[in-house]
Amino acid sequence: MQKYNLSQVNVLIIDSNWNMRRLVGTALEGYGIQNVEFAADGREGLNKLVRLPIDLVICEYRLGRINGIDLTRKIRRSRKKFDPFVPILLLTADTEEGVVAAARDAGISGVIAKPV
Repeated sequence: MQKYNLSQVNVLIIDSNWNMRRLVGTALEGYGIQNVEFAADGREGLNKLVRLPIDLVICEYRLGRINGIDLTRKIRRSRKKFDPFVPILLLTADTEEGVVAAARDAGISGVIAKPV
């Protein structure tokens, strides 16, 4: 099996639950990803996307004012502030068909069901 060097991949984890942010961050570190940023809500996440070179976003569906699907729409529709093509994974316990379909339609790259 080919081994990939993921040490230079920049990941942003957006989740209101500190424990979940750390759990996902630790899992990514196990794959060799060393550059992990954290945000507690959509607004903080968007601010980090403007300031930092992010290669992958992992966000929770329930973020408060801006949920993960709304956040994705903002990113995908932006042509100047954010990279509209950044891969976005939705991390959620809400795996009902309607939520997954809405995520797909908003431009989510994939859905990860909780518990991870």
